[in-house]
Amino acid sequence: MALQSILKYHIASLVLLVTTSLAAAQISQLRDTVKKEELHFFCEGYFAGSTTEARNKQEDFYYNHQKLNSPGINFTSIQYHFEKKRWGLDVGIQDGRYVQANYSSQPLINRLISQANIHYLPFQRHDISLQAGIFPSHIGFESAWNTDNLTLTRSMLAENSPYYESGISLSWNGPDQKWGLKALCLSGWQQSQWKWPVQHPSFGWATYWHPCTDWKLAYNGFQGNLDNLTAFPYSYHNFYMQAKWKSYECIMGYDIGIKDKINRWQSPVIIVAKKWNQKLRSAIRWEKMMDPQSTILTDNLTPWKNRMAYSANVDWVIHPLFTARIEYKFAKANDGIFIKHHDLITFNCIFHCSSKKQAIHFVLSDY
Repeated sequence: MALQSILKYHIASLVLLVTTSLAAAQISQLRDTVKKEELHFFCEGYFAGSTTEARNKQEDFYYNHQKLNSPGINFTSIQYHFEKKRWGLDVGIQDGRYVQANYSSQPLINRLISQANIHYLPFQRHDISLQAGIFPSHIGFESAWNTDNLTLTRSMLAENSPYYESGISLSWNGPDQKWGLKALCLSGWQQSQWKWPVQHPSFGWATYWHPCTDWKLAYNGFQGNLDNLTAFPYSYHNFYMQAKWKSYECIMGYDIGIKDKINRWQSPVIIVAKKWNQKLRSAIRWEKMMDPQSTILTDNLTPWKNRMAYSANVDWVIHPLFTARIEYKFAKANDGIFIKHHDLITFNCIFHCSSKKQAIHFVLSDY
């Protein structure tokens, strides 16, 4: 039965990918009525392995590049964006090893949906937006889309905070775009659906401030439960600063998480990146997870209390459509008695067809 479920899941994924591509091609006939349409395609293939351990899987608290010593697709997605007057629509489908790992608790069909939301601008003179549906998480500075991140692998704090969420959000951006606020009513901690009747709604918030053009300070948070039927309380606070100077970029973040009111963890991270030219980039990262109750740092029933990791990566933009990245990461963990050393070498190649990256893109109509 498990094999049949997996086959059905991948067949459904393939059908959705094909039908979405065909539908997007036909949408060009709506040029007379549509203001703007875009189609984005992303695919990340990878290979990863360790030189210090003979294992075929990363630790349980990692969701990206989880399987080792086996080439595969970490994440692939097609996203469609539509705008007309004050209304907008975003629909995306996805598949890959990351999806199988991070969406394993979600209903089978929901695992194929990366986002499905509508948004509305109620006022012409004020930058206020309403959004409802499934959308990317408001927490953090890292994304499931690999090329959005300075490093190849995600930080521990990103891997253990929501990548997606569902609910309703109200956002406001100041007239000079220096300030921004967002309030959210959510279905739970990384949930893609609402469960009825709603008994325990969750709430989120996001703020940012640009003191100058190349600086950003942000604070995002979550207060709620695992889902809206069960009372497993989560509280999460995400702080980060992002700064650019000439060809350098720096991100410093600090996250604090609380589960069941007593289990606490915190994680600082520092990333420094350098753009050498239009084709070559590099970055280094230091991070640490402090988890006294082993709420997050549990691997194969082995609890760890602290984990520190260093990484360095080099990116090569082979073509506007293709990027190759390689990263070496060294980590050290302890459970209060024993110390464990672990390293990981990851290589990936990304095909990205998107207007966001100023590569080849599909804009079906733009009036």
